Amino acid sequence: MKHKKRPARNTSCILLAMAFALSLTSCANEEPQQKAPVPDGEPPAFDLFSAEDYEYTVMYGSPDTWDDEKNLTVNLDNDGISEEFIITKGKKNEIILNAVVRNAEGKTIDSYNLWTTELDSLLPDELREPGSIINYAYTQISCCDIDEDGTKEVLVSVGDKRRANLTAIYEYHKDDPVPFSFIGQLPCESKVEYKGNQILWAYDALCCGNAYTVYRYDNETITEIETEAYAQ
Repeated sequence: MKHKKRPARNTSCILLAMAFALSLTSCANEEPQQKAPVPDGEPPAFDLFSAEDYEYTVMYGSPDTWDDEKNLTVNLDNDGISEEFIITKGKKNEIILNAVVRNAEGKTIDSYNLWTTELDSLLPDELREPGSIINYAYTQISCCDIDEDGTKEVLVSVGDKRRANLTAIYEYHKDDPVPFSFIGQLPCESKVEYKGNQILWAYDALCCGNAYTVYRYDNETITEIETEAYAQ
């Protein structure tokens, strides 16, 4: 019985060796994955998020192209003490979106990175590079009172203005242990615009025609509403 089994065992080894050799040949002949080409022409001039009254800062490209950082100082809740937002990169070229909270004397109380694992997992495939974002994307931090309660919300947008845009909404409660809380996101292709009355427009075309979705933001809740009532 042992002699009968040996040939089968040797044949199995030979077949495994052949399969392994074929896999190596396949890998050697496989072309490296190509990056998505940069879209032709100049990028559209609009911002990823915009409103009649808003403040923002924006960085272009993937973090490994950033030579500096961008800062935005805003008093979110009109208490006379400004919060600061910084777009920068970490040691491994990861995105860092720092929200800095200060006391009445102007001293930093704490700093929070708004670029969380949750936000990164929501990023559309069209904007992804391994461990980063595509090199012709924009990263924008905006502050705007989109629910009209007297305190500005923080909106983090990443997009290329043509194919994909993710705009995440954060609420600010300065007395909470973690004052910035992620509420949700608005996915679209080009831009998100706030036009007042707690209504947000997420455009799926370059801001023309009827390719848009309309949302209401109220009481820390995002609700999609019928677009017919807001036809352009």
